[in-house]
Parts: sequence; structure tokens; C-alpha cells
Amino acid sequence: MLLEEFNGGAYQALSPTLAADMAINIFAETRRVEGAKKTRWTLGTPGLKFFATGDGVECRGWFSQDGRTVVVIGENIYEATIATATLTLLGTIPDNGEPVSFASNGQGGDQIAIVGGDELKIFDTSTNTLSAAIALPFTGPVMIVFLDAYFLINQRNSPIIWFSALEDGTSWDALDFIARSGTSDNVVGIGVSQNRLWTFGTRSTGLFYDAGDVDTPFLPYPGTITQVGAVTPWGIMRRSDIFTWLAQDGTGTPRMVKASGGPAPTTISTPPIEQWLANCTTLDTAEMLTYQKAGHTFVAITCPDSPDDVKTYVWDETEELWHARAGWDQSHGRFTRWAARGCAHVDNLVLVGDATTGDLYTLDLETHSDNGALLVRERTVPYVSDSNQWLFLDQVELVAQAGVGLVTGQGSDPVVELRISRDAAATWISAGFARLGAMGEYAARSIWRRLGRVRMDRLVLKIRQTDPVPCAWLGLHLRSTPGTGQL
Repeated sequence: MLLEEFNGGAYQALSPTLAADMAINIFAETRRVEGAKKTRWTLGTPGLKFFATGDGVECRGWFSQDGRTVVVIGENIYEATIATATLTLLGTIPDNGEPVSFASNGQGGDQIAIVGGDELKIFDTSTNTLSAAIALPFTGPVMIVFLDAYFLINQRNSPIIWFSALEDGTSWDALDFIARSGTSDNVVGIGVSQNRLWTFGTRSTGLFYDAGDVDTPFLPYPGTITQVGAVTPWGIMRRSDIFTWLAQDGTGTPRMVKASGGPAPTTISTPPIEQWLANCTTLDTAEMLTYQKAGHTFVAITCPDSPDDVKTYVWDETEELWHARAGWDQSHGRFTRWAARGCAHVDNLVLVGDATTGDLYTLDLETHSDNGALLVRERTVPYVSDSNQWLFLDQVELVAQAGVGLVTGQGSDPVVELRISRDAAATWISAGFARLGAMGEYAARSIWRRLGRVRMDRLVLKIRQTDPVPCAWLGLHLRSTPGTGQL
């Protein structure tokens, strides 16, 4: 019997007896070709490939445009030279522990604006100099965007959004602001898509447009207010013209939503994802990043204050499935926070920083470790059946890419582990390890035999791979003998 649901996402119900599906550091892919015999499989997520050494503190964000790349690590602002993987210190910006926000006016003003720690600084790309803190007619700048020759900043704990002089992020007037008057909630964050300014409040979201007036250029776009707000500015992410954000409304229930064209959102979170969010001590520290790789668009949300070992879940927009990302604490034998923080796309590279060390990496599908640390991949398979019949599990075979062993060291004779739960994912035992095949051993088979008697509706299987070799799984073949009837 081929277990067809092996290749899927994460869906752990409130009761594991109902659903215990999990996918950690793996993602599913579907081949949409009519008549194809192999249509769905599971692949390993990218590892963290070392790029450059940081400061020993957290990465706070990336920005890249027109050949200039800037990264903030702790309080230090660097320009990154991609070809040589080197960092040039530009200056500093206060570190309040939050990410930073970037925007650029391009050749209109040769400015990259950086907001962080309640300050705004301007990097002049024509002179390669970083300004002192820009004098602002307000306190508490949070996020900055650029639209129609204006920089715009939302003010912390306020319904007000400020706009700069034309093409000049160093000039801000005390009368140049707009206020959300259609709703009463404060602005959490802002974004730009399709020539519209998106304003995300604590309880609502609305759009503004440039009306062309010199004194009051931005006006509310009629009919675009929706009663769904945002939890935190760092839980708002745009990819192409689609916004994805950690949302809340008047009920206070957190969920993940997406929208394009207008602010009316579609919920993308499943009940287990929403329960995971609700269990967090706080969502104020939640952060998101997005990237594209191998034909998939991924949106990751990390909640550092989740009580669970796994603190990052990823929405695969292409497959419309959730999976998890995590590091591995080898000393305690458990999953821990995924290290990636901040993201930029440069020259076909996906650059990320480290959430604790400040080191910089690329997300690389050919790297099967996290900067040398174990990258543990795990699939908890959906229930084999809802029948209460007993059976003898004679054989389980993982159909996987074989012969992927390394020349020396760990992974030279790679293995995968099978774990079995006979009590609906309450407890687990190891069925041992099966070989993936040394280098060139393409006919190797990953098989476990004589696995005992189980009740079908309580049988859960888990596959785990820790060796730093490619991960490509097609599915599980089960061979069984009917047992002694119903319980």
C-alpha cells in the first residue's frame, strides 16, 4: 500500500488523536502534468550557507536595490559587497531590539532611508555617507516607505502618517502629515502596492492614493476600509503586489491573512496555526520574511515567544500548505528557533541574517546544514486509516533519492530513522535506521521490517533525517497482514 498522503504539510489538531501531521524543514511539491506517474514528493528546505561574519548580535534587516545592499546588525549599518562577501561599516543606528525599516528614492535623490530605534538616518549613495539622525517634527518613527516621490513614515501609537519633501528624506515639515479619519484605531504599519499606500491599524486596514495636491497629496481611497487590522509592524510582508500579515480584528483573535488589489483579506491560516498563534505569550515580537526559491514562494512567520520548540511556520504560496522551520539543539535533543532573520534577494541569492549572532547566510538548497549545525528534517505522517482494525505491520519502505552519501564524515553512509506511535502520537519508539546509500549506491532501499501489531486508527509514523545529504522523498510503501479483528 502506498501512503498517498505522505507528501503534505503541517496540521496538528488540538487532539493528536484527530491529526498529528507535521513537516519540519521539508516542503511538498506537486507536478501538475496530466498523466504523470510521479506527481507529488517532499524536498528538503534550504540550509544556511555562510556568507559573512557579523558582530555577535542580532541581524535587524536587509535592503537591496540597483546594486546597493545594506544590512543592519545590532546598531551597526553596513553596505554588503556581494561579489566579495565583505561588509563596509557606514555608521550606527540605535538598537531597540526591533527590526529596521528601509526605503529608497533611487536616482531621484540617491537616498536610502533607514528607520530604527526611533531614529531616521539617510545613506547618500552618491557620496557614500550616512547622515546623523534626521530632525523630525514628531517622535517614534516606525516604518518608512516611498511613493510618488515622497517618503512616508507612520508614528508609533498614533493614527498619523508623515510625508517628506519631494525626493528628500532629510526634509520633514510639521504640517506635512495625514491622519486616518475613517477609523479610530492607531496605525501599526504601512506598505505600498499598485501605487497605493496601505495603512494597517490595530483594528482596520485602509488605502490612500496620491490626489496630486501639493499641500495634501494623500487622500483616503473610497470604499477600501476593512475591519481587519495588524498585530505588529514586523508581521506585515509584501511580495510582488500581495500583502500577507498577522491580523487581528475586534475579537482579538490572531490569524494569517493575505490580500491584493484591495484590503479585503483571505485567511490562509489553518485552525492549528491559529491555535499556535493564540498560545504565544505575546505576538508583539512576531516577525515575517518572504522569499522565492525553486519555483515556490514562501512566507515565514517567527514567534519567539511561542512556548513550543518550533517557533517558525512557513506558508508555501505555491502549494497552499504550511510547514515548519527550526534549528536543532543537539545538547538537549530538541528543535529550537530557526536562525534566519531579515531577507534580501541579490543576484539570484537569498540573503538572511542570524537572529542571535549577526552572522550572514544565503538560503541554499545545496547546503544541508545550518552553517555546519545539524539540520533535522522530520515528517509525521497522516493516519494510515480511520478503521479500528488490527494489522501486523510487516514492512515500511521510504521511497527516497538514494546514493547521496558524502565522500567522508557524517553522511558518508547516510541513514534515516523511522519512529512509530501505536497510541495516536502520545508516545513514540524508534524502529531503527535504514540506509539511504553511500555515494553512487543508487539501488539502496530504506526498509524497516517486522514492526509488530498495531491498530490502524492509532498508527502514526514519523521519518527523521539528520545526515547532511539531499532530502528527496517520494512516499511510504506499507506492507501488512490483517490482524485479529476489531478491538
